[in-house]
Amino acid sequence: MKRSRLLACSLIGLVGVQSCSTPSDPADPFPAVALQTVLDAALEEYDGIGVSASVLVPGEQLWSGTSGISHGETAISPGMLFLISSITKTYTSATVLQLVEEGTLSLNDPLHSWLPSHPNIDSTITIRQLLDHTSGVFDYYEHPAFFDSIMADPAREWAPEQTLRFVLEPSFSPGADWDYSNTNYILLGMIIEEATGTTVAEEFRGRFLTPLRLRETFMAVEEELGGTVAHGWYDIDGDEILDDVIESMPMTAFMSMEWTAGAMFSSSRDLARWTDALFGGEVVSQASLDDMLTFHPLSIPGSAYSGYGLGVGSFVIAGHQAYGHGGETPGYRSLMVYLPQSGVSIAVLMNQVNGACLFAAIEGLVQNVQDYLGG
Repeated sequence: MKRSRLLACSLIGLVGVQSCSTPSDPADPFPAVALQTVLDAALEEYDGIGVSASVLVPGEQLWSGTSGISHGETAISPGMLFLISSITKTYTSATVLQLVEEGTLSLNDPLHSWLPSHPNIDSTITIRQLLDHTSGVFDYYEHPAFFDSIMADPAREWAPEQTLRFVLEPSFSPGADWDYSNTNYILLGMIIEEATGTTVAEEFRGRFLTPLRLRETFMAVEEELGGTVAHGWYDIDGDEILDDVIESMPMTAFMSMEWTAGAMFSSSRDLARWTDALFGGEVVSQASLDDMLTFHPLSIPGSAYSGYGLGVGSFVIAGHQAYGHGGETPGYRSLMVYLPQSGVSIAVLMNQVNGACLFAAIEGLVQNVQDYLGG
């Protein structure tokens, strides 16, 4: 699998009932200073631009920290919105699982039960195979004309059916193998709208954002971003100089083509709360969580990822078992992490594609929190 697709893969979960550790010494203060130091050090060591992180430990108030800048002299602030990219898939998956619980659809439903036929897409693929990336459907991101089409008219709004024009022949027969494909989650978004008769943005807001009071999370294009967006930085024109993606061009084309595969913006504190709610039993039933956390085993050279479930995956951070999902889009890199042994939720958002910086930050945060909790 190509590196760009591997980085887009992402992960999160919970096994059984949460068991929350307590500090070895109740008098130990929460390590807020140490967590802030982790962010500052990671940004300095790996030449990062800006980062926002939040940590939610059971029984503690949410901790949020920032470091670096958005643009110019504008510092990153805790409530700033970042593109969370493929972490959007956790919202798409949770919506599908709620619809299963409501009896609206089944994980075994084939595509032809909900959508018209499309070239190069097998109509017998099931909803489950879309969720866990065993469909074999070609990832439209990999089409050689994909990015050129965006750059040709950055202000264009693409319908999902138009995005599917970039789908080439399948990689394998449904269920025969595993391969990450953003196309799976575009198809799931189309199924959600067909099943509910409303937009995906309305479903996300009504099911999750409003009830959970996630006031700093939005679906791009379909909703106005109600906050200050951290400017992302990426070398758009290949001249080895990072460009301000917010100032350089409209994001409508790219965001509309990302859609339910990766078009949501959020703050780190909202993302940590979403992680906690999703795996704390506030979003889907235990039966749905069990389905979500049935992982397809992975063995990818150079990757710590060990499995992928229904929109979530498993991996190891600083020697600790973790579940979560990450995202990468030109100008932004993100990771949400849940630690099943301690019930801790962590979100790290960056306005730059800088994996070394992001993982240095997340490893430092995990290690400091686990030390505080006594291992």
